[in-house]
Amino acid sequence: MPQISEDNPCLKKTYDGSIYSLDGSVLYYYIYGDGNAIEYSDEKLKTIAPCALEGKKVLGLLIPETVDSIGDRAFAYVTKTWYTRSSYYEDQSVNCRALVPPRLGKDVFLNSELTTCTMYVPEESLELYKTADGWKDLHLEGKVFVTAGIDNTTDNCFHISDAGTTYQITSEKEIKGIHIYDVKGRLADRITVKAKETSIGKATLPKPYAIAKVSLENGTTKTVKLMPRKDK
Repeated sequence: MPQISEDNPCLKKTYDGSIYSLDGSVLYYYIYGDGNAIEYSDEKLKTIAPCALEGKKVLGLLIPETVDSIGDRAFAYVTKTWYTRSSYYEDQSVNCRALVPPRLGKDVFLNSELTTCTMYVPEESLELYKTADGWKDLHLEGKVFVTAGIDNTTDNCFHISDAGTTYQITSEKEIKGIHIYDVKGRLADRITVKAKETSIGKATLPKPYAIAKVSLENGTTKTVKLMPRKDK
């Protein structure tokens, strides 16, 4: 198991022994996998580093919606396990909640038993995954996740509302910028904001819908599905 000093200026270790970058945006080594379902829950997590879970035994996998890149061999030689000391799990759930398919490095799923599982992805993004390099080779199935959308984006610091011809965005943290993608994952627009309030015009959104990734000053990212203006 990798060891880091408590005063390491770049890395931190969580209670389970996993190693992250100090700001929580990069997962370098995940230890809590052998015989246990894996769940990445840090809302700042953006990158799963190369070899982060290589060779692990897992019951399940949950990649959060904030992740946008997965490094070389991150899930290589991962094996499924169905037993724990006290119970038997009939189903192994493998999920990626990101609305935009994360970029994959080389051999991410090399000889991984995850490739024999159904990979559940957001139902509204299923077509994106079916055309995305590395993802399109997996057994994909759409699933309804409780993810950010116009009806449920209100939290303590972030809110999106439908204002008719625009979407209004407000945040307690400064909004650094917005990236807008079409259904094939192609970048349609890049907006620099640097303010706590902004708006997105519906008329310029790609059809049949757009996926917007809103970057905040604290390093977090909010990802939402936006519908374009309806033609009269």
